[in-house]
Amino acid sequence: KILVFDLGGGTFDVSVLEVFEKILEVRAVAGDNFLGGEDFTEILLQMFFNRCEIEEADLSDREISRLREMAEEAKKEFSSKEKVLLKTTLKEKEYSTEITLDQYERSCQILLQKIRKPIEKSLKDAGIHLSDIGEVLLVGGATKLPVVRSFAGRLFGRIPNSAIDPDQVVAEGAAVAAAMKERNETVKELILTDVCPFTLGTEICIQKAGGIKENGHYLPIIERNTTIPVSRTHRVYTASDNQTALKVEVLQGESRYTISADITFTYDVNSILEVIVKVVNTNEEKRLIIKNEGTDLTDEEIEERLEKLADLKILPRDKEENKLLMARGDRLYEEATGDYRTLIEDTLREFEQVMDTQDRAKIEDARTKAKERLDQIEKAMEEE
Repeated sequence: KILVFDLGGGTFDVSVLEVFEKILEVRAVAGDNFLGGEDFTEILLQMFFNRCEIEEADLSDREISRLREMAEEAKKEFSSKEKVLLKTTLKEKEYSTEITLDQYERSCQILLQKIRKPIEKSLKDAGIHLSDIGEVLLVGGATKLPVVRSFAGRLFGRIPNSAIDPDQVVAEGAAVAAAMKERNETVKELILTDVCPFTLGTEICIQKAGGIKENGHYLPIIERNTTIPVSRTHRVYTASDNQTALKVEVLQGESRYTISADITFTYDVNSILEVIVKVVNTNEEKRLIIKNEGTDLTDEEIEERLEKLADLKILPRDKEENKLLMARGDRLYEEATGDYRTLIEDTLREFEQVMDTQDRAKIEDARTKAKERLDQIEKAMEEE
């Protein structure tokens, strides 16, 4: 069993493979599309800014680009040095600082911890333990960083295999894959099975309490890490009588929702209406204030009035205890597959429907029940 640890310039990917004679089976894949070598360069650049008391906002794009190149070169020097010197001139003033490898590694901890989650997810999806891994293979230029190699060594309890150049191994793998595609004689006995890296599905509409229909819910059809080729069928139904068409969007990912937004109306005795629309996934927010033409309140007075009503705008789903429970449920949903995913979805959906009533007593009771069900599901997942 081999774990491929692939940290490139902008992404991080993990693949768990099982090799038996000439059969290579991909058991599971996971990753982070927003974690790569560029982030480790950014850490070094921010250390330089902080030590030299430089405000990034005061710099031009060209200056920032030049400084980023300086940080990139300094980062590479850590491969052979215990400390590096960052030095530059800005607006006729010279700035310099020396950073040791230990200091840099401490500053990189937040990035290194982000590496853990995809590894844990891939192992869990593959149904194997870390101790079952026979070899760890480093791939990608960013794995040349001592801080990354050191972290990987501690994480896996062994020295990762870096005998092949981390950049060259990608080209060699591509060559083997191409040879297999064309059924080249040299690899004719080699068999490689692959998996679907992300859950594939579509958007559906569900009916909530009171007959309200709500779009934006994700229907998984092919679960992530399903061996391919594969075909799955899921029957859906029209949402309304006399409906004559279906719009089927092809989506990938692990979230319960395709897109969702919170719309908040706040209305006061002065006929002032505040409308806030917040996209949940991105936290993007738009705000509009509509006031009666006859109001004599100034904009400042209106803002003061709305500020006093701030407590009214805290929805049940925004209260800390409810947010934590939903966040835990969403995390479990992303980690789960199959029947467990359905159970988690049903649990969270029932709790959301109770929160929509904005009845405090009902919400507290529902939160207790939802927590107990999630505890049971998580325990069952861990025991598998």
